[in-house]
Amino acid sequence: MTINFVTLALGRIGDGKSSFLNAYLQKDEFEISSKPESKKYITSSASNIVNGEERIGIDTQGLEDIETCESEHIQQMTQFLLSWEKGVNVIAIVINGQYTILSTGTKNLIKYFYKFFNQPDFFNHVCVVFTRWYNEVMTEEDKAAVKKEYQSTILNNIIREFSGCENTNLQIPFFFINSKQWKEDGDTQNQLNAFHSFVKSRGKLSTLKIEE
Repeated sequence: MTINFVTLALGRIGDGKSSFLNAYLQKDEFEISSKPESKKYITSSASNIVNGEERIGIDTQGLEDIETCESEHIQQMTQFLLSWEKGVNVIAIVINGQYTILSTGTKNLIKYFYKFFNQPDFFNHVCVVFTRWYNEVMTEEDKAAVKKEYQSTILNNIIREFSGCENTNLQIPFFFINSKQWKEDGDTQNQLNAFHSFVKSRGKLSTLKIEE
């Protein structure tokens, strides 16, 4: 039996969730478009066998505002996850490296999935993936600065909003991906390998415990 590893990607429309998952799967399975109007609000999955292991990606809706979007989109995502029996190893917060602002919609999705999974070690399964990270123009100083900003300010402030996490100071992993040229970009290949090592190091969050 082939062992499987599951990554769930969340983030804004057009920030590169689908292209990142395609790079991770090493196969073009998800439709890619930066045009919000071309996106259907559908959560879906795809998989590929890489080096004898099944890599599975779950591509969630790029909901700009989870508070005001149509309830049918949230219901579809919820029902998809409730019927998902393979669990989830990692939740990847995908952010456009050219525009590193964490949107309100993405913050709300993080809170939404935290409540969904309802498991105390949820944030041990969370990482941040910056897409469109072009090393020919982005320096190591850029990378250090964005990591510091997200780790010390943005992420920990969100995490501390949850009951029981007020004094938490987690070190969330960061990965920097040029998903458009992942086959040719050596740095991206190294980052994808490091990402997969992180995925393999996490157990499964059970989707059977998700709250409706």
